[in-house]
Amino acid sequence: EKGGASALVAINTLKAMRISTDLRRPVIGNRFCGLSGKAIFPVAVRCVYELYDAVKIPIIGCGGISTADNVVEMMMAGASAVEIGSAVYEDVKVFENIRKDLYSKDGVKAEDIVGCAHE
Repeated sequence: EKGGASALVAINTLKAMRISTDLRRPVIGNRFCGLSGKAIFPVAVRCVYELYDAVKIPIIGCGGISTADNVVEMMMAGASAVEIGSAVYEDVKVFENIRKDLYSKDGVKAEDIVGCAHE
């Protein structure tokens, strides 16, 4: 923010590792990899929640979002917008499904829920 950023994106992947118990060595060539998808959603929500109190610029929340409820939860934590990535691998209709479910909520505007978990 002080450096001129107009928005933040949080988060991407978490540093992870797997070891083969049969081979007794890491299964990834360079040992470490990125953990993404549904497993990181609670961590992403916490990060967005903490950032919301720390900055004034918009936050784009990402990390494990796959449902309309995930979108709403991330926005309640403080995200003004969201990104969706890994969920596309499971279902290419994820955007259509989320849009349909989001717009079935009666009279709730996005700006009314951004950061509401902080109240």
